Amino acid sequence: MDISGELIQNKILVKKSSDIGRLYNKNHIGTLQHPKRLILTLLEGMFLLGEGKMVVHSGKKHLSFSELLSRAVQHIPQFEIKYLVYKDLRNRGHAVTLIDDDRYVLFRKFKTMNVSIPSCVITAFSERDILDITVTKQLVKQFTPMKDVLWFALVDEEGDL
Repeated sequence: MDISGELIQNKILVKKSSDIGRLYNKNHIGTLQHPKRLILTLLEGMFLLGEGKMVVHSGKKHLSFSELLSRAVQHIPQFEIKYLVYKDLRNRGHAVTLIDDDRYVLFRKFKTMNVSIPSCVITAFSERDILDITVTKQLVKQFTPMKDVLWFALVDEEGDL
């Protein structure tokens, strides 16, 4: 059975407790507001919809992948890169979360036993981006003393990492 979510502004609300359990407890997807409300980002919703694991509706209308995609592209800077990295890492079994408040760090990967302690931070670039060595050095300096692992994801023109 597909998970059901309702698009509200630029978030997807999941209310059914069994869906919340599958997403949040099992797969570490979404942000739990309280036990009966799970909020997904557009990126998380796009991933689940694209994988055929979720149905998203707005009011009584079911949204297609392309309808949700057009909304996500408008509201998430560098959506294509973020989506491809998120999808690839999730499909490899990594529990990653999008970070909205950092210009260069896009995702955090959490240890499966403790979702409050990140085991890795991930930054992503397109192969067409100009790589600034100063930024790269700054990222290495920032995360090395904290004993965080820093991953660089590079997306090529075919959408491969």
